[in-house]
Amino acid sequence: MPDYLAFLRMRAEKERDQWIHRQWCQLLPFMYMKQLSYVSFQDYKDQITGRNLDRRDTDVIVNELKQLHGLE
Repeated sequence: MPDYLAFLRMRAEKERDQWIHRQWCQLLPFMYMKQLSYVSFQDYKDQITGRNLDRRDTDVIVNELKQLHGLE
């Protein structure tokens, strides 16, 4: 990847992270007032960016849930 494309990608990620951080800071007072449950910045960022999504096959997840709840 050319250097300028790597730079643009890095800059876009940094701007996205700053945007997510500002959004999290706006929610922080509500977390302290117990109107929202506290979520760390990293957990909030993972939730917004989709990094915490379970990417396994649907059948695997459904079977795991059935076993967990004793449905089989």
